[in-house]
Amino acid sequence: MIDACVADLGESYLMLFKDERGVNEPGTDFKAIRSCLFAKDGSDRPDVQDAPGLLTAPLTEGPTLYAIERDGATEWMMLVDGFQDHYYGAYRSYDLKTWQNVSEEVSLPKGVRHGAVFTR
Repeated sequence: MIDACVADLGESYLMLFKDERGVNEPGTDFKAIRSCLFAKDGSDRPDVQDAPGLLTAPLTEGPTLYAIERDGATEWMMLVDGFQDHYYGAYRSYDLKTWQNVSEEVSLPKGVRHGAVFTR
């Protein structure tokens, strides 16, 4: 795994990362973003809790995660680098488990890769 992004969720941490197994070819079962939860137990080898399948389309990497507070709910946004097809995409989740590709709904700078989000 590479490109880890960790978010503090209070009782636990969420880590997004790229599954680096396999080859960089269309149709691969890997080379995309996965996640896992782990407890804040102070251990140098925390117990990994939920590790679902791929969250994004294959051939994506460099996840950036940020939260938007809207109408009393938290909307999670994940930005990803579609490294082989040269695009920067966006996914949205309300539960950090189910992700919807919303790339067509957001405006992202052309040519950007592995970004970060800052608030004003």
